[in-house]
Amino acid sequence: MRATVILTILFLASNCLNAQKGKIVKNIPTDLPVSCIKLSPDHKIIAIADDTEDPLGFQELDEAFEITIVNSSDYTEIYKLSGHQESIEAINFSLDSKQLISTDKSGEIKVWDLTNGTEIISIKTGEWVHNAKFSSSGDEFIAIQGFEKVALLYDIKGNLIAKLQVNKQINDFDYNPKTNQIYFGCHDEFQVWSLVTRKLTSKIPFEGLMCMSFNQDYSNLAIGMSNGKITILTPELKEIKRLKGHFKPVLSLSFSFDNKKLASASSDQTARVWDLNKESEILQLTNEHKGTVSSIEFISDKYEFMTGGENKELIVWK
Repeated sequence: MRATVILTILFLASNCLNAQKGKIVKNIPTDLPVSCIKLSPDHKIIAIADDTEDPLGFQELDEAFEITIVNSSDYTEIYKLSGHQESIEAINFSLDSKQLISTDKSGEIKVWDLTNGTEIISIKTGEWVHNAKFSSSGDEFIAIQGFEKVALLYDIKGNLIAKLQVNKQINDFDYNPKTNQIYFGCHDEFQVWSLVTRKLTSKIPFEGLMCMSFNQDYSNLAIGMSNGKITILTPELKEIKRLKGHFKPVLSLSFSFDNKKLASASSDQTARVWDLNKESEILQLTNEHKGTVSSIEFISDKYEFMTGGENKELIVWK
């Protein structure tokens, strides 16, 4: 037993020694802490969403939350999307990069026209909406109310057309446009549903999921765990590999454009980059945001990535 512990410590120490420090390309101050960062599918713009300033979730009565749209080439601001009154939980682009969907803790869902920065739809659901994503056609979108154990399916006009009774607390979800399947990461189970039939097609026991993300060609699914581990699955939910390094919940994941690297952000105050072929950590950023790193996103084919967190700052790294 003692020998096993010593070998584990040596392995982790070796990983830390091999991991490099990142080089800062640009620091960008923000008005509030950052909750989400997303690069558009056409790689032209980046959306950055505001989080609450108080870690306990309290806010000033006049506090407004915005989404900032910037150029991916030079990070200059294009415009801000204003309207959310509570911390923004999720932002996601349509596949054609022309629209953005956002959700907040009050249960409001908004769809934005990115050609002119205007709000198209606003839906007040009344319950916390943890995430929302467009379908492959762009004519529908899926939103999860994790604590209510349901997924809501809307048409692009904002009409509720279906309610999927997942019957488990949903921590996060992702959508595979190639197969039209929705992957729900629940409290103690993984469920796969067909968007066409709106029925459960498969499920497996699975505990501790915090966040999830498909890679660029939807061949692998990365799962961030509450214990700090990262699990890589096939679309058939078969485990391929496991990455160990974080020691607190993993909150955000992003694959590089070529699927060779994975970036992760955690409440352990670190961001890390992993070589997926070697299954090893190659870069570690420690306490650069003076607290939790809420979001991480690869933003170029040169392995540049952006991080955001509690200290009201975006940092571009390479």
